[in-house]
Amino acid sequence: MTRLCLLTAFVSASCATAVLPVAASDCLRDFNHTFERLDAPSRHRFIEHLELADMECLFTASKSAVAFDESFIASPGGLARQKLQRFSGINSLAVGRRFEKHLVRLSTGEWYGYNASSIGRTLASPGFFHVRFTGDGSAVFDYSGDFVGDLERQGLTEALLATPGLEARGVQNNTGNLLFHDLVDTLRRVNADVAVGTAERITGERRTLLSYFMIYRSPSPPPTGFQTDDGLTWSQAR
Repeated sequence: MTRLCLLTAFVSASCATAVLPVAASDCLRDFNHTFERLDAPSRHRFIEHLELADMECLFTASKSAVAFDESFIASPGGLARQKLQRFSGINSLAVGRRFEKHLVRLSTGEWYGYNASSIGRTLASPGFFHVRFTGDGSAVFDYSGDFVGDLERQGLTEALLATPGLEARGVQNNTGNLLFHDLVDTLRRVNADVAVGTAERITGERRTLLSYFMIYRSPSPPPTGFQTDDGLTWSQAR
């Protein structure tokens, strides 16, 4: 990565103060090398300490990595047993840094999801999105749909809001929402458990980068200090 100290912080007691840039492919290799050597709680802390430059490097490097398809989102039990899938997340912003993304697969094969975070609760919408997979191996989480009507028509409200504290009356369209209007996430796969993404505001031909972020699935609960800001209780995929 652009900060070599970060990658060795969890496997070395000290780090040199002079840090030199490295190639994008090196940051992906070094990230995965370190990640694979850590236990689950250390992986959470490792990802939590990533900064914007680290995420940017990983996003660039992951363009040529394994494609982000529904096998990344699916539960270990396989697509035939799909229920709500939960991923922890960290973004490059200081506000609302911790979040979760919850996703569910319809019988039609389509994936929908929403963000679980304190800032979404404050803005009266969890930020619903539709998932599509692109030809270049990325995934796009698109927030631009009419999600109130779409969720009601497909009977998704109950499935997506099966999280304590999120009630049906809190669902609004993303249109006009301060945070989620015209929002598009682009995600690339880092390894079997981790993905890196960008959050962009797309208005006409204009694209504005808002942040980078990481999402990941863990076989064990996050450390206490890593719980999402809205107090959601960790549970395994239902």
